[in-house]
Amino acid sequence: MNRPGIQPALGVAECRVPYRLREGVARRMPRRSVRVGVLVGVILALSLADLALTLVYVTEIGLIEDNPLAREVLRTGGPGLLVAAKLASVGFTTGVLFWARRRGIAELAALFGALVMGWVTARWIGYIETSAQLTATMEEWEHHSQGAWMTTAEVGTD
Repeated sequence: MNRPGIQPALGVAECRVPYRLREGVARRMPRRSVRVGVLVGVILALSLADLALTLVYVTEIGLIEDNPLAREVLRTGGPGLLVAAKLASVGFTTGVLFWARRRGIAELAALFGALVMGWVTARWIGYIETSAQLTATMEEWEHHSQGAWMTTAEVGTD
């Protein structure tokens, strides 16, 4: 369909989606701001779960921290500083994403962040399973020997 004064680009005929179909698709697909809001919620939830698990393992069980920034924060300020740093960084990041939620780049960044936090959660699941197997083995050793399984806090020597 040609309109007066509008020429098809490079002689290619227009490809228009019928109004009924376009409206149906738009009604089913949430708006970008809603999608970004959901992704920000996923990032927040998984980040808080990561923080909670980190705190449990660092204060009760022990863990090998792979994140060099978190490792340095724990070494210098302990769990309290880790909580403050994690809440500040996640709060700032999700705040910026929510502020820019109507932009395409915010949607891509939120999707990337949610995928990264999903990967971190999968790593935690593997770590917990391995830790449970190790704990059962250590309990069995303790039961059959006169020693006791102990943990100590790592003391940094500068």
